[in-house]
Amino acid sequence: MDLFETQQGTVNLNQMMIKNIKDSDYVVIVLTEEYAKKSDGFQGGVGFETMLTIPDIKNNLNKLIFIMRHKGDYTKVFPYHIRDVYAIDFSNESNFDEKLEELIYKIYNVPLYNMEPIGEIPNLVPKKSIVDNTRSNNDITMELDDLLIPKVKEVTDIEKNEFMKRCYNDILGIFKSLLSKSEEINQNFSYELEEITARKAIIKTFVNGTLVTGLKIWLGSSMGMRENSICISSGNWINENDDGSMNEIINCEIDENKELKLKMLMNFLVSNKLMDAKEMAKEIWIKYIKNIM
Repeated sequence: MDLFETQQGTVNLNQMMIKNIKDSDYVVIVLTEEYAKKSDGFQGGVGFETMLTIPDIKNNLNKLIFIMRHKGDYTKVFPYHIRDVYAIDFSNESNFDEKLEELIYKIYNVPLYNMEPIGEIPNLVPKKSIVDNTRSNNDITMELDDLLIPKVKEVTDIEKNEFMKRCYNDILGIFKSLLSKSEEINQNFSYELEEITARKAIIKTFVNGTLVTGLKIWLGSSMGMRENSICISSGNWINENDDGSMNEIINCEIDENKELKLKMLMNFLVSNKLMDAKEMAKEIWIKYIKNIM
C-alpha cells in the first residue's frame, strides 16, 4: 500500500501514516525484536507509529491486529506498552496457512471457532448449614473495621519532601544493585554511574563497550510545584546541566489511608497506580533500561 502511494508523487510519509491509521478499519502491526526496540525507544517511523496508535490501544484496541515473527523467545518482540496483547504467530513456516486463515477471519471480524451454547442452569437449593451460628467478638470486630474513621492527620510539605528524598535514595540504591549484579552475570555488559550531586545521578549502559542508553535521575521541583519531584530523562545523549527536558515526572500522592506513595504523571498505562519506592524502581528499570538492552 505504501509503495502504491509513494510512486505516484512526492509524499509526506508522516502525513500518510496519520491518514492511513485514522481512516482504516483495521491496522495490522508486525512485531519483531527490532520493532520492539524502536518502539520502546520512540525511534524513526516505528516510534511515530507507536505514538499514533497509543490512543487506540487505550480506547479502540480491536482496531489493531498484531502479528509476530520471533526467533524463539516471543516476549522479545513485544514493546513494553503492549506486552499483554495477543498476536498471531507467523514464526513457524509450517503453520503459515493456518495463521493466514486466522488473520483473514480477524480482518473480517468472524469468529474462528463456533462457540457451543451454554448448558441450562441447574436448579440448586441451598443446603442447611452445619456450622455453629455462634459469632465471636473477633467476627464482629472485623466487620466494624470498615466503619472506623480513617486517619485525620494532615501530611505537611516537609513530610512530603522528606519522603521524596528517601524514595530517591532508595530507587538509586536499587539501580546500583541491579547494575552491579547484571555486570557480574553478563561479561558483555558494563555501566557507568556518576552521582553529580546528592540529588542527581547519570547512568550509562554499554554492550561490548558500545553505549546502548543513558538515564538521568534527579530530585527537584518541576512544573512549578511546591514539592520535590523525581524526574527521569533517558536516551543516548544526556545533558547533566539541562533539567528542563524529561521523559517522566514522579510525584508523591496521599492514598486513602493517609500514607504517602509515588505516582507517575507521564505514563498513562500506570498513571493511576500508587507505588512504593521498590515498585517504582522496577517500573523505571524495565521501561528505560531493561527493555532497551
